[in-house]
Amino acid sequence: TSEVGGNFELVRGVGSTTVRGIKFTGISTYHDEQRGAKRGGNTVFVIESEGLRVAHLGDIGHTVDKTLLSQVGRVDVLMVPVGGVYTVDSQGAFSIVESLSPKVVIPMHFKIRGLSLQIADEKGFLSRFKSVERKKELEITKESLPAQTKVVVLEKSEG
Repeated sequence: TSEVGGNFELVRGVGSTTVRGIKFTGISTYHDEQRGAKRGGNTVFVIESEGLRVAHLGDIGHTVDKTLLSQVGRVDVLMVPVGGVYTVDSQGAFSIVESLSPKVVIPMHFKIRGLSLQIADEKGFLSRFKSVERKKELEITKESLPAQTKVVVLEKSEG
């Protein structure tokens, strides 16, 4: 946090808190399929603002069961890891998308140029979807949510 400038509040851990009108709910999950025995815990954050519900799955390493599904609830925008090894792989991520039925999916934690981690790229995950876009930025409102699930890959802006 010492590298981040500006006036901010750090939200972490399990439970709900509201900061500047935005509700954050942290839900305890695991970084692996063995209830954290290999890589420990993970926190999923559900962020609610302006009628939208965004779920950031962090480094989740397992699929979604009924308990987690009920804790997370409705999801408009889902940020899901897809690279495998340290998180779910493309199949696990796809299973999570099927369970949560979000309108917009943003894949994360995948191999990009210059990354030395031996994880998969996003292509295996993307091949499972009909509607995929690549963008440098994304603005979403409740009114602009698509009728069918759309995947948006956020690409690094040069400069």
